[in-house]
Amino acid sequence: MLCFFLFSDWLKQRNLDPAFEDLCAEDLDRMLRQFYAEVRTREGKPYGKASLAGMRAAINRHLTSPPFNRRINIIADPSFKRSNNLFVGLIKRMKKEGQDRTRHHQAIADEDLRKISAASDIIGLDNPRSLLRKTWFNVTLYFGRRGSEGQRHLTKESFRVGLDDVGREFVEMAVNEKEKNHPGDIKDGQHKQSRMYSMPEDLDNCPVHAFKVYMSKLNPNQTAFFQRPLQQKPANNDPWYANAVVGVKKLQGMMKEISTLAGLSQVYTNHCLRATACTILDQAGHSTREIMAVTGHKNEASVRSYVNRLSCGQKRKLSDSLLGAQVQSGDKPEARRPITPIPTPPTNTDIPNSNPAAALLSISGPSVTPNTATHLTQVDRNVSLANHSQSEFVLSSVFRKCTFTGTVNIHVGRNTPLDN
Repeated sequence: MLCFFLFSDWLKQRNLDPAFEDLCAEDLDRMLRQFYAEVRTREGKPYGKASLAGMRAAINRHLTSPPFNRRINIIADPSFKRSNNLFVGLIKRMKKEGQDRTRHHQAIADEDLRKISAASDIIGLDNPRSLLRKTWFNVTLYFGRRGSEGQRHLTKESFRVGLDDVGREFVEMAVNEKEKNHPGDIKDGQHKQSRMYSMPEDLDNCPVHAFKVYMSKLNPNQTAFFQRPLQQKPANNDPWYANAVVGVKKLQGMMKEISTLAGLSQVYTNHCLRATACTILDQAGHSTREIMAVTGHKNEASVRSYVNRLSCGQKRKLSDSLLGAQVQSGDKPEARRPITPIPTPPTNTDIPNSNPAAALLSISGPSVTPNTATHLTQVDRNVSLANHSQSEFVLSSVFRKCTFTGTVNIHVGRNTPLDN
């Protein structure tokens, strides 16, 4: 909806006819070419790839939805080839010039989810503001809602509390909302089937318990579900909320407010909760079709665009794997120096290739006790243990934090003994 408003504002600024819905394809194509080329942010900067794509999709939905029901597609129809060629050219130029800083809606990191759960003063049951945030968070997460879409129009009657076949309490949507993927026309398919179930053993984190507490504190004179919280909690049983609706901008910034107050690792947006729901369900092993039943997505590709993104934990593991390989290979110049073979008498025991440390610790006589931080690397194949009775052996690594008992001769270079 916001993307379409940007187009409407642009029409007004250019003194163009705002009733563009009746324009022929040729005139509309010309108008779109101009819009794609000129639209800018408030700071005068060009929009990113995702924003431009969202604007184009919003205009297309507006034209094809009731009451206009235009049988055109500004994204795919040949009649709009010129405007779409310009659109693609802008995206390519943006990427070529290094201006494409598109950031997809990221799922909330596990550690940040734990912070939210622990921040009872920010998201809790004790005061009007924290209870509003908690209820908003649960409703947005469990029902996979898209940003703040339709939240201003939710009422007390939009939800239903019930019991399932095993007697477990749940909350579900009582109405089928009109939204992006379900505009309400005759072709509209299946709606969301998600439920928010109770957790009676942990009332502090039970979403159904929080929902019922919130409903009991709402102002009886206001039908809206999200009501404006009072500054202070009433001392008696009076409502915690005023006879007023929470503003659109307030709802749009709810997750940003929670991120700041709870001290999260980054500022998340409302839509991040939708990505979080998809990610959690996918990691729990639910099928794409099951996830679509929660979020209301109409195709599997849209869901995969969320679940195929790497989480913070996965990115850490990938980096640590590369770092671990670098460290084990010995990234210091002295660790990579070739070893000069030392001629030694023949011996009946060679160092095993699989575990050189085990071979060293199995030698009888004077012992070597390596610290847990010691790393014994593979000795060159041409180097073998000297006579065991003399307790002479060669290591290809630098000694660190080792305890030597007895007399040890270490050969450095060619037959240059260093007495310990």
